[in-house]
Amino acid sequence: MTIYAVMNLILATLILLVIIVIIAIPYLLIVRIMEFCMIYTSHRTEKIRISDLYDTLKTGDLLLFTATVNTPMNIAFSHVYYSHIGVIVEDGHDDLGAKLYVSESQMATELMPLDLQMRRVCDSGDEPESNLPARPEEYHMKNGCSLAPLLVRIKYYVGFSYVMRLSRPLSPTATIATKSRINELINCAWPYPTMAQNLHKLLFPNSKVRAHHCFQHVAHILETAGIIPPNNMGSLELCKYISEMSGKILNDGYFYSAPVQIVYDI
Repeated sequence: MTIYAVMNLILATLILLVIIVIIAIPYLLIVRIMEFCMIYTSHRTEKIRISDLYDTLKTGDLLLFTATVNTPMNIAFSHVYYSHIGVIVEDGHDDLGAKLYVSESQMATELMPLDLQMRRVCDSGDEPESNLPARPEEYHMKNGCSLAPLLVRIKYYVGFSYVMRLSRPLSPTATIATKSRINELINCAWPYPTMAQNLHKLLFPNSKVRAHHCFQHVAHILETAGIIPPNNMGSLELCKYISEMSGKILNDGYFYSAPVQIVYDI
């Protein structure tokens, strides 16, 4: 066989592999979506008004979301009911004047209102509203790890919000370590996984990519707080572990209550 024939054979093989992958990926996604629909034929939880809930929340409580957009892609990749998650933290940034914040990692697709409080963070000093420069009414949250006021995040989220409450408050030492870790994750500039990286993780679950999705972000914080042990789980396994750990005894006797849907009434 000549070198020319060998090269043609290799090229034909590569083209065939590309065709197989192009056909297989949509099929795999459809199969996983169908499997998800069989797992969650119904999903109902108790509901609670945010006005009754807000003052009882604390650092370490989890905020879970189910999106009304991009849902098929999310459930195809993770196979868990919740498409997004964050950790509640008290007194995140005093500049915003709020008590509770959500520490999360997301894709920079979320729109948030650029109200007076947010604008003060963008501007130096504490100018009266009449002196503030004109700005857009909305802005995109940054890609990767971020911190946002809890009430604003719930109000403007496109979907439903749920809370899993930690059984007891963190110790002062654990609280300080947790807040420090949150700041480190925000400043480390690790992005949220791209679509290509998500596909790679779907095909090779135990592979490593330089990006943090929301469940990985939460896991890092819970490890720092001493709530869960360090782990080497793959991304998909970690999603299921975090979303299904309510009622399970964790480190030092901690446990999370069952998810409750939040009704925004403020």
